[in-house]
Amino acid sequence: ELDEGNFIFVGGPTSNPWVSLFADRLNFRVEEEGVGGKMYFINQHPQPGEQARYEGLRYTGTGGEDYATVALLPGSSSQNNILILQGLREEGTEALALLLSDQRNRADLQQALQAKNHGRVPDYFEELIRTETVAGAPVSFHMVATRIITP
Repeated sequence: ELDEGNFIFVGGPTSNPWVSLFADRLNFRVEEEGVGGKMYFINQHPQPGEQARYEGLRYTGTGGEDYATVALLPGSSSQNNILILQGLREEGTEALALLLSDQRNRADLQQALQAKNHGRVPDYFEELIRTETVAGAPVSFHMVATRIITP
């Protein structure tokens, strides 16, 4: 069924197993230290100024930093695309929904993508985003790292 149509997957591999099908095509991979343990993104190919690991909130509903990625990938045919929105915790995933629903935030994402792709918005990408949370609610967003994905 994934060969036809466009798909949006929300949540990381611990909450949405479908995302695991695409993990080998992503630079930022979710890792969890045991069930209910620390969660973080592994940066498989850190670029200058980037960390090798981005650790988020210890528990949902707390305050601090959390991370999420938005990735647009080519599907298995030239006729479809896959959009993956995954946060380490609920706050990260919620931050992506807020980011993508706001025109100014989408413009910030577009600028980050253009800066990494010679002034053009790429067809496919992966963006790591940091969000600051207060009492479990995301309050700000920062683009941390961009990857251009070539089919």
